[in-house]
Amino acid sequence: MHNLELQFRGNRFWEIIWKFPCPQKILMVTDSSLDFGAGGFGLSEFVSIITNAGHTVATAHRNGSGLNLTIPGNFNLTTAATAVTTAHYDQIWLFGFSTTTLSAPEQATIAQFMQSGGGVFATGDHETIGAGMGANIPRVRTMRNWSTIPMVNPNRHDTVLDPGANNVKQFQDQAYAIPQRIYPMSFSNGGPDNVGSSWSVHPVLRHLSGAVDYLPDHPHESECLAPTPAPEYRKIQRYFLNTVRWLAPRGRRLCWPFLQVALVRFDFEIAELRLPEPHPCP
Repeated sequence: MHNLELQFRGNRFWEIIWKFPCPQKILMVTDSSLDFGAGGFGLSEFVSIITNAGHTVATAHRNGSGLNLTIPGNFNLTTAATAVTTAHYDQIWLFGFSTTTLSAPEQATIAQFMQSGGGVFATGDHETIGAGMGANIPRVRTMRNWSTIPMVNPNRHDTVLDPGANNVKQFQDQAYAIPQRIYPMSFSNGGPDNVGSSWSVHPVLRHLSGAVDYLPDHPHESECLAPTPAPEYRKIQRYFLNTVRWLAPRGRRLCWPFLQVALVRFDFEIAELRLPEPHPCP
């Protein structure tokens, strides 16, 4: 728990203020056939969710191709005109498809960004898809299998649980329009085991209803469309935004001037020190 949170624990306004984290400055980089457009391999819906929540997103492509790039040209993490440092970005999100390895200087740039407190998210797909970026980043490279997840044989990893309209599970049911149910694990906060409030899911999977229990399954394999019914889509949106919040650098988790002034203004000890009006003394 952050020191400031400990300082004001018990303040009844804390939870209200905590709902307004600092807007994040995010650099999103992709490569190969991926881009930030609205096509089947586009990330426009994802980017719009993040920007509509008040965060700033810069988009770039290692090969300079694709739609909706805010940074034109072949993007290089080391030689970029705006240096990839925590002075300019809070987070880096890497959506990889290519197996072309990041250069040693680029790997060093990301490592330094992480060491400086910046948040990093990286993903790919089955087998070696996305390994060019993700498999060469400290910590990230050991957090998933970048080589042997099968695509077509009986050992394929497939999380499709809910079939489409014909009630038969098949390839096209991996479309974004059919959100897939997940079953998050709950963790105890140390309270009585038989009390519901003692248990909660990881912060990244929290939602007003209790938990994010729907996610898109293999969204790259289909056109990205908002699924129905809407409640599942709102949970997917919350998952994206929770992840942004989880990756926020320590010094950028709370908007300090606003937060400190607001907390002090409504702190119960400060309230008790206020003198009566009109003041009894001349």
